Amino acid sequence: MPSDDLSSTPTRLEGIHLKTWEELPRGARAALILAALRASAPPDAGPGPADRSWDTTALLETLGAENLSGDLTTLGHAGAESAREAHGAIAELLAAPGRPADGAQLRRAQLLWALHREGLIGADLHDYAQPLTQACRIIITAMSATPGDLEHKVVMASEATDLHVEVLGPDHPDTLIARGILARWLSESGRLDEAIDQSQRLLEDRERIFGPNHPDTLKARNNLALNLGKKGRLDESVDQFRTLLMDRTRVLGPDHPDTLITRANLTAGLNVSGRVDEAAEQCQYLLEDTERFLGPDDPRTLATRNNVAHTLAEAGEVDEAIDRFRRLLADQTRILGPDHPDTLKTRANLASWLVVRRPNP
Repeated sequence: MPSDDLSSTPTRLEGIHLKTWEELPRGARAALILAALRASAPPDAGPGPADRSWDTTALLETLGAENLSGDLTTLGHAGAESAREAHGAIAELLAAPGRPADGAQLRRAQLLWALHREGLIGADLHDYAQPLTQACRIIITAMSATPGDLEHKVVMASEATDLHVEVLGPDHPDTLIARGILARWLSESGRLDEAIDQSQRLLEDRERIFGPNHPDTLKARNNLALNLGKKGRLDESVDQFRTLLMDRTRVLGPDHPDTLITRANLTAGLNVSGRVDEAAEQCQYLLEDTERFLGPDDPRTLATRNNVAHTLAEAGEVDEAIDRFRRLLADQTRILGPDHPDTLKTRANLASWLVVRRPNP
């Protein structure tokens, strides 16, 4: 061995470990450090901290580094780098190009997002713009498929919106989508004043960026009108739906699904505001057009049939409504299945109106 190499060779066990450590690939060091630190894992479908910790198997599965498991015993505690450096290395590894296995994709996104929330992935978020925004989409998609937990959903959407504004800018299409998700989850959580404010400002920005006739601008108008109705501002909501219906019919055509949705929302608004006769008439026309344009078995057609029956019942035609609910229930059971939420909703509507029709003893 050359004298220079010999003189630089560590003579103590600690130095040998450190030398071996420094020669490992940075991704391997990151995995081992994080395993040794036993960093907190994000929850399965939310952005908040968790009580449990990553075990070695879960960590290595997530990082795709199963081949390192044999080294943990000797090198698991050999790191001299700080926790921040370790997390920074992990963030680089997670953000590297390449698609993880389907089973690890959500966990990988959650881990990267948890590191971001703790401020541990670097000072310049623009270096991680693509992986972080992708992590947002993956997590929000998973949360959208899970009912409830609206408080965590609002937190996630708010943080995602802030991130998109910072790394992509306020007018980027993905930023506008994130703002729309935030408005929707605020509305679903009952925070209607905030939802209306978000919806109004989003509509103004979409009109400025895309113009008044863009489909996304029209969708933003629909969502604002919905939130106004939920807040009890029924006259405003109905007026906005009427104007939107004219514009969607002009821009998209009378048979476009979005136009039919607006007609359904207008009918529902008329019904809630007490104009049940007009609502019942509009409902029947809507059903005929929906069946013609979408087909009798389309879920939107079935939902329209439910609305028609409910509106007829509210207008005093309870027997006709019950007959329609019964036929709809049979069709939904056949098409959607007995446990589908829409089937269960129709079953509940039928039961409630049967009680109303039952004569007093």
